[in-house]
Amino acid sequence: MNRSHTGTALSTRLRGFDTAAALLDNALLRKPPMNLRTTGIVVLVVLLIALLASTIHYAGKAKDAEVKLKAAEASAQASSAAADANASKLVEQAASSRAEIETHRSKHERLSKENAELQRQADEGTKAAESHRKTRAELLAERESTEQLKAERDALKRQAAEARAEANAERAARASALAASDARPAPTMASRNSASNEPVGPSIYWMDKPWYPNLELMNTMWLYRNPAKTDAQQQLEYREAEAELRRRGALK
Repeated sequence: MNRSHTGTALSTRLRGFDTAAALLDNALLRKPPMNLRTTGIVVLVVLLIALLASTIHYAGKAKDAEVKLKAAEASAQASSAAADANASKLVEQAASSRAEIETHRSKHERLSKENAELQRQADEGTKAAESHRKTRAELLAERESTEQLKAERDALKRQAAEARAEANAERAARASALAASDARPAPTMASRNSASNEPVGPSIYWMDKPWYPNLELMNTMWLYRNPAKTDAQQQLEYREAEAELRRRGALK
């Protein structure tokens, strides 16, 4: 539409110029010279025609500009509407994105709390397992210690039983030795008043001072003459020494 209108205006303007040129040609060249009034009229007509053609031309341009302006306004309105629509869509998308972000944040917080709770339970389980292992190790150690103590107690019981048996046997031997020696007279204070190192019985000697003999002298007993002791106490020592010699095999 704009192109056809512009072409019409141009053709009209060109025809106006052609007409004016033809009039000038007829007036000046081909026909006899006219008077001044006629020439002025012709020039005025030519100017009017040129003015009309120019007016038509610029009117066409103005029309084209108006059409272009309206088209631009329509395009701007369409663009504005499209921009508004896009803005609305963007707002909706932003709201949807915010809702999704909030949903994901809530989900993340919930998962974080669940993970923290699971980690706490795992830590408690680890501590409980470690405590159980320690308790079990302590129980095993205590059981081993108890078994060892039982074994030691049994060994001590056996040793005590053996010691009691030996003591009973030794006591019985001493009792029998004392019973056998009761038939013989024991040394008296008079016999103990004799010189030192004199035998008062078979392999039994009295000493004025305490003396610890060599253990290799298995067939000799040395008794300490203690004036603070009575005859009965000294006789008891003599009989015990005699029983010891008999136990060693020195006396028959």
